[in-house]
Amino acid sequence: MKIIPVIDILNGEVVHAVRGERDNYMPVKSTLAEGSDPLEIAKVLTRVTGSNHVYIADLDAILNRGSNRELFPLLKSIGISLMVDAGVSDAGSALDVKRAGADKIIIGTETISDIDQLTEIAKQIDSDGLVMSIDIKKGVVLSKADELNGVAPLEAIKKLTGKGIKNFIILTLDLVGSGEGPDAGLINQARREFPSHTLISGGGVKSHVHLRQLNAAGADGVLVATALHRGWITRNHIFNNSI
Repeated sequence: MKIIPVIDILNGEVVHAVRGERDNYMPVKSTLAEGSDPLEIAKVLTRVTGSNHVYIADLDAILNRGSNRELFPLLKSIGISLMVDAGVSDAGSALDVKRAGADKIIIGTETISDIDQLTEIAKQIDSDGLVMSIDIKKGVVLSKADELNGVAPLEAIKKLTGKGIKNFIILTLDLVGSGEGPDAGLINQARREFPSHTLISGGGVKSHVHLRQLNAAGADGVLVATALHRGWITRNHIFNNSI
């Protein structure tokens, strides 16, 4: 199971994401680095986790307030492979993010308004380079698309599988930054129903015990930020087979 560090960027700074309440996000305070510079935070997170993949949430792009794309080449220059959520909603915006340097483009259910757009996106970008984020709040999917909004997460995955998507992030927004523990049960259900899909868990991880639970549930990867910044999960946990 891959440990994928997360960097949420707002106004050029790394911020601490908590429960998807973006109006309350503040610059990150990390035990690993001084300040909130994205390049410095990326360096320490990749060193701690041993991962060369970083999930970037470009919150300015998601909120239609601009973007932080100028940072992507800097991050790639230190050998980082970028998984980017930048509010993609159609083929044009997907191509823009790819040209800016994204290795994998994340399409959030929160931002897409018509799942038929996925057909057009897939014509431009290979399916291996696309990851669908199932954005969950209060147990159901959050989306601008009528076909997805308010449905159960597994039903959303089924609908999106029909559009050719095979890589998924199951992102429980209520748990992000909370340390309350991940929804390993949901990952386990998704793994049983979709055995050949790539499934990445997001939200709630606090300890190496949680990592073991997700690994046992069948997750291919897990998104982690708060637990790393606060020292709840350390390099020793990751490299000394504690997972």
